[in-house]
Amino acid sequence: MRTPLHYCVHEGGLLVTDLLLSRGASIDLEDKDGVSALMLTIQRANVNILQLFLNHHQCVATSYRHDFAQAVLLQAVTLGEETLVFYILENEYAPVTTRNDEGETAFHCAIVRRRPSLMELLADFDPTGDILSVTTVNFETPAHYAAKYGGDTATVFNERVRRLTGAWRSQPVERTESSR
Repeated sequence: MRTPLHYCVHEGGLLVTDLLLSRGASIDLEDKDGVSALMLTIQRANVNILQLFLNHHQCVATSYRHDFAQAVLLQAVTLGEETLVFYILENEYAPVTTRNDEGETAFHCAIVRRRPSLMELLADFDPTGDILSVTTVNFETPAHYAAKYGGDTATVFNERVRRLTGAWRSQPVERTESSR
């Protein structure tokens, strides 16, 4: 059985969704298939409904989800919804350095899910490259993850490192007498 919020999300009904959220409708109640209204919003990549959820964060935040926008960012990365990831980061609802309980950033999660285009998107929101060196609780960096999960993720990771270090590497190295 679906909740009224499920129907509103499915149909894209903004006014009624806003009303339901303002009256405390739970975004976490699952339908018969185990899909919550939040998950349905992310699966449908509906930015307008997501914005309502984010605007009503005080109504939807729970004890296990202290920072709602960060939780949504990680979930959107996991499901590969680039439009929502872009929207959340562009509007600064959550930082690109968001972490889960294991210390994984959204970048780590994109590597695990083998989503190179999401890795690029996340890296674009981090011009200093900080997310490339963040460690998990097990002291694993994105480099460890890229090596572990391989494929295109390693290529994207290596390209990002090259771009960040390219400025100093492109400078010719002058040899000194001691280096000859």
